[in-house]
Amino acid sequence: MEQLRGDYQNNYNQFLSNVSEASPNRLAIFEPATEPTVPVSPNVKMNVAIAAAAGLVLALGTIILLEFFSDTLVWNPGETSSVLGLPVLGAIGKVDKHSNPLLIKSDEGSSNLDALRTLRSTIMLAAEGNSLSTLLITSSLPGEGKSFLSANLAAIIAHLALAWLTSLPRLVPESS
Repeated sequence: MEQLRGDYQNNYNQFLSNVSEASPNRLAIFEPATEPTVPVSPNVKMNVAIAAAAGLVLALGTIILLEFFSDTLVWNPGETSSVLGLPVLGAIGKVDKHSNPLLIKSDEGSSNLDALRTLRSTIMLAAEGNSLSTLLITSSLPGEGKSFLSANLAAIIAHLALAWLTSLPRLVPESS
């Protein structure tokens, strides 16, 4: 019992030395607590204004970065003279993938059909009296409309040739 009492006294003395004024664990009141005069709550108007300004800055920054790093060619209808120093023969608008793939079967007043006819005429005028036996239609990516353009140009050229052949006078009289 004497040994247990000695251990307790040593532990108590160690505790008192740790709680002394020189100890770093000492607590002191520097300023008494006071009740706030203004309620503490979020300033909704200020938070919304800051969020809107931050969103606007982020959106504008994203738009500028996308424009800066974009390498796509933008078609401006007024600038049809040349793109990258090469002549532009024509421009066809975007066509719905679920519509009829041959525009010649579609509505006669279609702007894309008129654009294809203009492209056909431009190609024929660019040939300058030479007959075209090969026409290369290419693009950099799949699905950009090479087959669509090829099929529609072939159909429009065939339609023109058929119209020309039917307008010729008959050399052999029809038998009755």
